[in-house]
Amino acid sequence: MTTTILSRVKDFFFMLLTLTFLSRLQGINFKAVTLNMSDSEQSVDNEGIEPETEVLPGVEFAVPGTNNKVRKTVLSPGVSKGVVPPKAKVRILLSLRAAVEGAPTVDEHSDPSKPYEVTVAEKVEVPGLLSGLRTMKEKEKAEFWVEASMAYGDRAYKSLPPGTDVRFTIEMLYWTEIEDISTAKDNSVTLERIKKGDPADYYTPEYESEVVFDIDGEKGKTLTIGDDTLPVIEMALCKMKRGEEGVVRIKPKEAFLPIQQHSLVLQSYTRVDCWAPKGMEKVTEALRRKDEGNALLKQGLTDRAVKKYKRGLEFLSSDYQLTPEEKDARKVAKIALHNNSAVAEMQLGHWLAVVDSATKSIECDASVQSNVKAYLRRGAAHRALQNFNEARREFTKVLEADPANQDAVAELAKLTECQRAQDQKDKAMCAKMFK
Repeated sequence: MTTTILSRVKDFFFMLLTLTFLSRLQGINFKAVTLNMSDSEQSVDNEGIEPETEVLPGVEFAVPGTNNKVRKTVLSPGVSKGVVPPKAKVRILLSLRAAVEGAPTVDEHSDPSKPYEVTVAEKVEVPGLLSGLRTMKEKEKAEFWVEASMAYGDRAYKSLPPGTDVRFTIEMLYWTEIEDISTAKDNSVTLERIKKGDPADYYTPEYESEVVFDIDGEKGKTLTIGDDTLPVIEMALCKMKRGEEGVVRIKPKEAFLPIQQHSLVLQSYTRVDCWAPKGMEKVTEALRRKDEGNALLKQGLTDRAVKKYKRGLEFLSSDYQLTPEEKDARKVAKIALHNNSAVAEMQLGHWLAVVDSATKSIECDASVQSNVKAYLRRGAAHRALQNFNEARREFTKVLEADPANQDAVAELAKLTECQRAQDQKDKAMCAKMFK
């Protein structure tokens, strides 16, 4: 029995070695044979071929994901390591003709100074062309056969009748990457990277950076990130490196309005390192942001005020190497910044943020007598969030410490009214449900 098992194991390994040898031999023979095949015979029916797979020039293969409806033949290989990125604008030279022998050229873009431009991430008239472009490398030249269903379909194009299979000859000149930098990630604001920046620049501009840039040919413009003088331009500059060139495009909400675009060059910028100040410098920088935030709040620029308060707190993130007196000053500044941030967040209706800021203030000073406003604001936020029990707990703490506190009395009265109104709504809803 042992002999039988050993024999089967030997047979298995022999078969495995044979298959490995044949697969390698097949690859060698395939490459050798393709060199002697005629153009009409050089075809690889391999739907699973990866876009970055090296293919011999002159070999036709199916473009992935097209079910053999788009086939590619490399005429001359490219020079880049990878293929076109998912979000890019490509510049190509192109000629189009019907997919029959001797068909004349129907469309042509052969001037390198005026290349044909296609944005890969967007829908195009010929989906098969898009599928083919995604397999190309920089400086590559290839021919694509595209079935009518992935070309112009039942539509006529110039001299091409409906239902015509077509051939594209394409030379990939170069491409530029496009990034969606919109807050909503809906492509309403995009940045096209025309020229890469300094590879040694590991950072980009950030909040409070002073930036020198060119815009639409105007040299040496300046702004401070966070001032919101040019909010979309600030958004784009924060994604760029020193020396980088790009084009920012803004799509209007109304589809009939034209897309705005601006060319940008980031020349230089400064950065604010919140960890750099030492000792009382930390507190001084933080208090300066508090004052700036207060000024913005008075002007009604509440969002910007919140950012200033948050920035001030970044300077106070650590008490490392501070003296006892400096630690006390840091604590007072943190309480003020958290409380002011809570006020600004209340004006914006950001109730969870109010709870967070007030809680952090209370963590610095839990005394109701000295930090009463933090308790009142946290209670008001809980009331707005309909956390009625938590709100009542906050106002009760204040009244226990100071029974004559009129703000707490007024807040409790509001809370009682809000809870009564909510109870009535709940009763009315239940009555409808069980009618």
